[in-house]
Amino acid sequence: MHSDNAETLDEGSMVALIMLDLSAAYDVIDHPTLLKCISYQGKKPLILAISYFIDRPRCVSIVDET
Repeated sequence: MHSDNAETLDEGSMVALIMLDLSAAYDVIDHPTLLKCISYQGKKPLILAISYFIDRPRCVSIVDET
């Protein structure tokens, strides 16, 4: 994708890039409701979603020991 954009720019054309960050979107919806909706899509999507939610760290702490 990057090389396609660079090539297009080299040709003098314009490139539009839209980026969407959904990383926090899963934190604001009810997880059981989401999993219920995903379960209708089949077993594999449900397993993937469950693995994402289980044991997911909510914060990261870094301690400087120097």
